[in-house]
Amino acid sequence: MSAQPGIKVESRTIDYVPESERTSKLWHQPPFWFLGNLNPLTLTTGFIGPFLGLSLEWTLVALTIGFLLGTAAMALHGSQGPILGLPQMIQTRAQLGYTGVSLAILGVVFAFFSSAVVMSIILGSGVNSVIGADAKLIGFIALLLAVSLAAIGHHALHRMFRWTLIVSLPLWLIVTITIVAFGDQGYADITPAPAAGFALAPFLVQLATATALNVSYAPAVSDYSRYLPRRTPSGKVIASVFFGGISAPLWLTFLGAWIASRLGVDDPIAALQMVGDRAVPGLGAVFVVVSGMALIASTGLCLYSASLGVITAVDAIRPTPRNARTRLVTLAILTALAIVVVLISDDSAVAAVILFLQIAGYLLVPWSAINLIDFFIVRKGHYAVTHLFRRNGVYGVWNRAGVPAYLIGLIVLFPFINVGFFVGPIAQLLDGVDIALFVGLVASGVAYLITSRRIDREAEKRAIAESDEELRALESVTASAAETEPAPGGLA
Repeated sequence: MSAQPGIKVESRTIDYVPESERTSKLWHQPPFWFLGNLNPLTLTTGFIGPFLGLSLEWTLVALTIGFLLGTAAMALHGSQGPILGLPQMIQTRAQLGYTGVSLAILGVVFAFFSSAVVMSIILGSGVNSVIGADAKLIGFIALLLAVSLAAIGHHALHRMFRWTLIVSLPLWLIVTITIVAFGDQGYADITPAPAAGFALAPFLVQLATATALNVSYAPAVSDYSRYLPRRTPSGKVIASVFFGGISAPLWLTFLGAWIASRLGVDDPIAALQMVGDRAVPGLGAVFVVVSGMALIASTGLCLYSASLGVITAVDAIRPTPRNARTRLVTLAILTALAIVVVLISDDSAVAAVILFLQIAGYLLVPWSAINLIDFFIVRKGHYAVTHLFRRNGVYGVWNRAGVPAYLIGLIVLFPFINVGFFVGPIAQLLDGVDIALFVGLVASGVAYLITSRRIDREAEKRAIAESDEELRALESVTASAAETEPAPGGLA
């Protein structure tokens, strides 16, 4: 990719990004992750507590704790992009192995694919409730627009997020100020939600879904920070991602919790139109359009990262060309599947968000614990990058440290889950209280600290030295071509 990318289609997929192509800036990170959560999906997450009978006050407590935990994990993953110049799932081969990474990729692709579907459902359902347009058709159009953005790639996504933030932020501010200034006044014609209080089960569901909202982004953060120069300070990357990642969700979920508790509505886009119109007549319709733009941009993010995950999984079975064509074909297949799911799905937005966030959390939290422990404690950021692209590399095909730890995390959390259609035996004993997320986090993390003792440190040191020499040679070649065309090969 040239130094001035313009609207050129991104040429790279899962390969290493040389220093000469890393034209992204640190200031791009906060607005990207801020806008990533400045949409009705985040607002809907604040509906969950009141939807389940939790009071506004306890909903806000659960949201705050959940976002502090989830965003901290998300931000720590972001620091890996500049150091390694790799998508997150390629780096995960160091923990799970060249083929073993496919275990985690199942969860990652589910999370991003489901998120794209849920966002399309929210948009379709909301527009239908506002103007009566066919919900399925709106979801279909949204997916087509989102995949067009994802097809152009990394730089286009960053640019779209920044422009959408500029347009949408003033509208969110107007609505928020209106609510703060007038409180319940002006809504006398609205039936408030039933009186609610505290119950442990809904409190933990709200806490877990808030945690999972940003943990579901964790496998993607490196995808969008890998074009930062290697010299970018890790602390600043972590702080930038954390600030951008936590600001919008705290704001919007608090707003959503108030709307759900005080106004008794359960459709986020319909609520936005209602509150917007109370602020300024006609503003509600504008707000719906702008919120739809934010959802489409975030859907593009999900499709882009899902495509990188699929390519990584396929490449683990059969070597795959690492070029734009591979990414475009993968995006086309994912979008076609998403369209089918949207067309046959239920339009219940809040229920869809609860189910998606719960399952995503179960699958991703064990992986996140292992990945962060490996990066910050076990290997301290030192990897043989070229060996991540080798089946016979130092990390193995099925890594004997990471694979058992990941499976232990999933197995141990399973009896604790409660997803409505299935309640684990221990969750039943706890009267439906779901603590699976936290059990999986501890189980997989402790297991990996134990199994990582199997790592052959001397073999890795030799592999890292060899890899560093190969990267220096690659950097030399790509630097000379930086002002013309991107280097054709990437790592083989």
